[in-house]
Amino acid sequence: MSIKSIEPNTLKIGDYLEKKRSEGRECFVIPEYQRPYAWTVANCEKLLDDIDEYIKAGNFGDNYFFGAIIISYQKDETERVLIDGQQRTTTFFLLFKAILDKINDLLGQEYIAKAVVDPKTKGIISGLGTFRKAIMNRLYDCDEFIDSLPDESLDRPYYEAFSKLENRSVNEFKENKEDFISIMKSYTFAEAESRVHKIKYKKFDNKYSNCFRNYKFFHEALFNEDSTFILTFTKHLLQSCQLIEIGSWSDEQAIAMFNSLNSDGLPLTDSDIILAKLYSHALDKTEFQNAWKALRENIAILEQGGICNMDSLLNQYMYYLRNKDGEPRSEEGQGINAAVPGVRRYFLDQAKKRLKDPSLFCSDMGKIVEGWLTVKDDPLVQTLLRLNGNSRLFLAATFCLFDVKTDDGLNKTFEFARLLLRLFVILELEGTTYSNVRFKSFLIGESCNLLHEAKDISVIKSEFDNHINSTWKRSDLRKNVIDYDGNILVYVNELLFAMAKGASLQGTESAEIEHIMPQSDKKNPGVWKQAGMLDQEEFDEYLNKLGNKILLEKKINIKVGNSWFNDKINGSLENRWGYKDSAFPIAQALVASYGTSALPKEAWTKEDIEKTTEKISGRILDFVFGTL
Repeated sequence: MSIKSIEPNTLKIGDYLEKKRSEGRECFVIPEYQRPYAWTVANCEKLLDDIDEYIKAGNFGDNYFFGAIIISYQKDETERVLIDGQQRTTTFFLLFKAILDKINDLLGQEYIAKAVVDPKTKGIISGLGTFRKAIMNRLYDCDEFIDSLPDESLDRPYYEAFSKLENRSVNEFKENKEDFISIMKSYTFAEAESRVHKIKYKKFDNKYSNCFRNYKFFHEALFNEDSTFILTFTKHLLQSCQLIEIGSWSDEQAIAMFNSLNSDGLPLTDSDIILAKLYSHALDKTEFQNAWKALRENIAILEQGGICNMDSLLNQYMYYLRNKDGEPRSEEGQGINAAVPGVRRYFLDQAKKRLKDPSLFCSDMGKIVEGWLTVKDDPLVQTLLRLNGNSRLFLAATFCLFDVKTDDGLNKTFEFARLLLRLFVILELEGTTYSNVRFKSFLIGESCNLLHEAKDISVIKSEFDNHINSTWKRSDLRKNVIDYDGNILVYVNELLFAMAKGASLQGTESAEIEHIMPQSDKKNPGVWKQAGMLDQEEFDEYLNKLGNKILLEKKINIKVGNSWFNDKINGSLENRWGYKDSAFPIAQALVASYGTSALPKEAWTKEDIEKTTEKISGRILDFVFGTL
C-alpha cells in the first residue's frame, strides 16, 4: 500500500483544535512511547507573557507562531497521533479550559443583568458568547445549537463526554493522566480542584500534579483580568496565533521527520519507538504496562548510579541476542563480522519477531537489569566500567546466561568480568581503538562462544589466555606501564592490590587521585631537590607515573594535597587528616610501612616512584597475562 504524501498546513490555533477530516470528530492521541507531560508553571507563564506582548505590540499583520506540530493520521484519519506537539497541545487544552471557565463566570447572571442598562456591556456579552461557543466546539463534541450563554444542565453532558485528547503513554504519571480528564470534565475550577489528586504530606501547590498546577496558574492569571482583556486575548489566541501541522500517514515517516526537524529538541529515542511496538503486540496491555513500569523504576536506579539507561540496555540486549544466535559469525564459520546494526534498525527490521513476544522481551531485559543491580557496587565491576564502557555490552550477556542470584552464577559472572578487565587493561596501555580486531572482533567472537556455542567459562578463560599470550609481549606492555601517565590504571592497581591482600575496597566511585609527591609544588626548586630531581622537567616526568599516585577520599585529599610525605603519613583525626584515616588499602599499606618508622621519611622521591612503578607494572602484567 502506497503511503500518502506528507501534508503541511498552516493553521490558526482554533482550527487546529477543531479540524475535521471525516464524518466523525477527530481525537488527538498521545502514543504509548511518548514522555510524560513536562511543561511547568514557568513555561505557561512565558506562554501568556509572549501572547500578551504580541497583542500589545499591535502588529497583527504578522501572526504569532507556535512552531510545527507533527501528526500521524490513524484509523481512517479520525485519530491524530502526536509525534511532536504533545506538550503544546495538552497545554492548549488547559489554557482554553481556563478561558472557558472565566467566560462562563463573566456571563453569570449578575453580568447579564447589567447589560439591561449598559449598551457597552451588551456588546461585550455578545462577544463573550461568540467565543464561548467557539471554545466549546473546540474542546468538546458539541452540536451546532450550543448556546452562547452558559447553562450547566445543558453544558455538563458535553463536559462529561470529553474525548478530544487521549493519553496512551505508558510513561505518563497516573496523576497527570487522570487529572487532565478530571479538569476537562469538571464544570468549574472548584469542581476540578475537588476531583484531582492531592499528594499526601505535600503543601501548597506541591500537593498537585504538574497538569493541575498549570491549569490552576491559567485560571488564576485569567480571573484577575476584566472582560475587555478576555475578549482581546481570546480573539487573538483563536484568530492570530498559528502553527504548522505536518501530517503523515505513517508512524515511521512521521518519526523520521520529527528527528530531522527537531535538532534543537529531544528526538524520540530508540526505547520510545520500541516501546510502542511492544505495546501494540501485548495481549494484556495492563500486564505489559506494569512490567515495563517495573523495568523503568529499576533502570532509574541504574541510571542514577551512572551504570546505564534504557537505550544502552536495549543495546546490551541486542548484543546478547545477536551473539546468542551466532549472527556475527560468517557463513563458513570462520571470522567475525564486527559491524553492528543500530538498535532501532535491528529490532524494527532484522529482529521483528522479538517484538511480537513482549513478555519474553521484558523478562530478558529484567534479567539484565537484575544482574546490574546485583553487581553494580562490586569494586571489580566498577573498575571495569570505569576502564571502558564497551565492557557493558559483554558483561550484560552473562546476566541472561548465568543466574546471578546463585553463588555459582555470580562467580561465573565475576570470572568473565576479570577476563574482560585483562583485555581492556591492554587496550588502555596500547592507546589504540576498541574497534581494532584484537579487541572488538575477539570479544564478539568469545561472546558467541559463550552464548551460541555454549562453551564453559573455563574454556573461555583458556581462549583469553591464548589470545593475550600469543598477541602481546610482556616486555612491550611493561614499557607502556612504566611510561603510563593516565589515571584509570590507578583504580586498576588499587583493585589488584586489594585482591592480592584480601582487603576490602569500597568507595572508588567517589575517590580522588592523590599525588604522593605533591603536584602543586612543581615550580619550587626545593621540592625538586628534596625528591631527588634535577629540574622541573624531570619533576613533571615523574609526577604522573603510577608510582606517585594512589586513591584517596576527597575529604582527606583536600587536607593533605600540599603536605610533605611525612605529614601525610602521620596525620590523624586528632590533629589533621592523613593517610592513616583512609580506608583505601594502598594508603593503609604506606602508613604501615612508613608511619611508625624511627627515621621519618620526609619526601616521596624519584627512587621511590621508580621502585613503586616497577612493582605496579609487575602486579598489572601478572594479572593481564594470567599469572596473578
